[in-house]
Amino acid sequence: MKEAIITDINGLYIEPTLVADSVTGVFPIEESMESETSNQSVIPESKITGYTVAIPLPDGLYDPTFDLISYDQARKHYEKAYADYQKQLSVYDPESGELVPQPPLSVDWSQFWRNGLTDEEIEALKPIPQPDPTETLGGQMVQRELEALEFREQNVILGTKIVEKELQILELKGKDETLDRTVADLERRLLELEAKANV
Repeated sequence: MKEAIITDINGLYIEPTLVADSVTGVFPIEESMESETSNQSVIPESKITGYTVAIPLPDGLYDPTFDLISYDQARKHYEKAYADYQKQLSVYDPESGELVPQPPLSVDWSQFWRNGLTDEEIEALKPIPQPDPTETLGGQMVQRELEALEFREQNVILGTKIVEKELQILELKGKDETLDRTVADLERRLLELEAKANV
């Protein structure tokens, strides 16, 4: 025995059921109904109320729905292709030198299972991930370390600028002292020239 799925008439998953291992495909579930004719005789009728889908259901689907129309089209196409293959095989002569007829490619019938919900509905079902407190604290610590490193780098830059300014001040003081000496030399020389002129 293996699991199959009972669906409603639109292919929407209802419940699992068991079928024989050899059963594969889609089979209608019919409900008997009785109707009366004009001469009061009872004619049995049946109504399709759902389907037994003996095709594996892939994992991870939300509100699984079997695409009955696409499946039916693919099944008919495959059956026609297989009948054509059988026909070609029955007339094939191995001594003719022609290529051996090839059977149609097999179909992955489980591809006809679909999500019954839209992507938006699926996203709404997923829980909002809660951050791990350890990761949050770790992230905050890393952030603080990065901020401290940035402050250290700014301090180094400011320290470098202060040293540059101090060097500029020392250079200006040196120029000022040189200028003072030059002025003093010029004044002395002027005094010497005035003294010589008075003599």
